[in-house]
Amino acid sequence: TVTTGEGNEAAIVGAVSALNPSTDICNFMQRDFAGYLAWGVSLYHLFSHYIANEDSPTGGKDGNVHHGLPSKGLLPMVSHLGAMLPNVVGATYARRRNGHDSVGMAIIGDGGTSTGDTHEAINIASVQNFQYFNYFSYKIGLFTRYSILSERRFQIFAEASPYFSHYYREWTSSSVLTPFRISKFGYYAAPGISLYSRNKKFSLDLYYKLSNLTFINGKKSVFSYKVIFNF
Repeated sequence: TVTTGEGNEAAIVGAVSALNPSTDICNFMQRDFAGYLAWGVSLYHLFSHYIANEDSPTGGKDGNVHHGLPSKGLLPMVSHLGAMLPNVVGATYARRRNGHDSVGMAIIGDGGTSTGDTHEAINIASVQNFQYFNYFSYKIGLFTRYSILSERRFQIFAEASPYFSHYYREWTSSSVLTPFRISKFGYYAAPGISLYSRNKKFSLDLYYKLSNLTFINGKKSVFSYKVIFNF
């Protein structure tokens, strides 16, 4: 699995920008490629892992996304499960015991909240007087793409996606604030072109997105691109 940081996957950059890689702890998921880059991890490290060579953190034993760099405060992923939360709480607590003003961030799938590890981690954080907040976000929808000249190196395409998104945030500390919720229905349509290499291993998509919701640039339209490596 190789993800590119497109769409919602880019949200991790905003979260990481609030952290300090020299003191804080984080537990990324499989779609947080952009988070590793924002944290300062090199492309060489990431691609060494994806191609499972000896320079990867696991020595080539894991060619997927269960990797991390504990020396840089990044703990290995545990398949979206709640087990990642006590790891982050423990590592953050250890750094605080050593005199660092450390903050920890764990990212899990929504199903992870049904595991006992999640609730034990919250309990430990409470006992240790950690301030913490719960943040949940999800998006569900459909995606379709139609291409013409599909056998050529130059292709023209149009893609569209209607979706529903929900966001929930609850801060838990000595003074509990009212939870914040917001739900939105959105869609985007994007005409574009694809340029393939001769062996079709690499391709470049250039497209113009139009949406009923506002993009990060403050507008309802944005020019975008993505580089794709086809295994």
